[in-house]
Amino acid sequence: MELLLQFALLAFTALVWWLARRDLTERAARIRAGEAEELGRLRDSVEQLAADLERRAVEAEARLAAHVAEARALSARPPDTSAPPDSGGEGADDRYGPALALAAIGVTDPAEIARRTGLGRGEVELLLNVRARRAP
Repeated sequence: MELLLQFALLAFTALVWWLARRDLTERAARIRAGEAEELGRLRDSVEQLAADLERRAVEAEARLAAHVAEARALSARPPDTSAPPDSGGEGADDRYGPALALAAIGVTDPAEIARRTGLGRGEVELLLNVRARRAP
C-alpha cells in the first residue's frame, strides 16, 4: 500500500512537472513572438525616422544652396552708384544695405526682408517706399 501511495505521488509530481513545463514553454514562445513583433515595430519606426531625417537633410541642403546662390548673386552685383550719398548719418548704409539688396533682387515682402535682415517691418516698409519714389 505504501508503495502504491509513493507511486501515485511520483506520478502526480511528474504530471505537475510536465504541465508546468508545457505552460512555461508556451509562455516563452508567446513572449518571443511578442518580442519579435515589438522588434519589427521598432525597426519600422527607425526606418521611418531615418527616411524623415534624410528628407529633412535634403530640404536643408536645398535651402542652403539657395542661400549660397543668393549670397553669390549679391556679392557679384556691382554697387549701385546711382543712389545719392547717404544722408542718414554714420553707419546707416551698413544697416539698411542688406534690406535694399534683397529688394533689388526681387524680394518685395516687407515681412520677409525684415525677418532676413533683423530690421523692423516698419523700417523695411519705409525703405521700400522711399526706394520706389526715388526710382525713375
